[in-house]
Amino acid sequence: MRKSLEPSGGFQLSESLVHRLNLYALGATAAGVGMLACAQPAEARIIYTPAHVSIGGFQPLDLNNDGKADFYFRIRAGGTSSNGYASLAISRVSSGSGVSNKVVAPGFKAVALKAGERIGPRRLFESSAQLAGVDLHRHSGGSTYKWGGQWGNNGKGLKNRYLGLRFFVDGKIHYGWARVSVFVDGSRFSPPPLLTGYAYETTANKPIVAGAKKSQNALTGHATLGHLAAGALAISSWR
Repeated sequence: MRKSLEPSGGFQLSESLVHRLNLYALGATAAGVGMLACAQPAEARIIYTPAHVSIGGFQPLDLNNDGKADFYFRIRAGGTSSNGYASLAISRVSSGSGVSNKVVAPGFKAVALKAGERIGPRRLFESSAQLAGVDLHRHSGGSTYKWGGQWGNNGKGLKNRYLGLRFFVDGKIHYGWARVSVFVDGSRFSPPPLLTGYAYETTANKPIVAGAKKSQNALTGHATLGHLAAGALAISSWR
């Protein structure tokens, strides 16, 4: 019969050895969590493109940088000897599948969203909208003009606000934003309106926050795992 290696009176580990084994197990767990954090699969993410583009008569906007314009900006001006106008607008480019890209614009007036505002299916979208416009009237006493549109801001212009955008990628809806500044000098756009960045959410039908450059969900998940690993190692070191 095989004899047991354990003494008949039982065998107990010393407190110091138990303490060391616990620390070893804790460190191994932390290492495993750290590896798991690094190995997390790529989930939903936001792709941001910085820009510094002056908007002239016609300026395309390719949100996902696939070489195909999704929207275009246009400045139009005209009139007669007594009346004139100028207008900055954004319009969709058809996806070719019977559906259209659109911009957040109740009443065909583009909303000047602030950073942090949500862009998603509950918004009212239109296929084209005016950001700003001015009507000019010339008369014997000189001329008068009136600015309209949120970016016109009653003749003050508006900096670093966001257009809420909905467009299609492979037949699926995606949401994005474009940051635009409009400068007004009297009755004209001067200097030219400026596009300073744009972004979109890679997950279909998922809302995006105006100004967001990184997915909050992905950051939260990875940070949590990383903090667990760092916290476990910190406890081990402290002990």
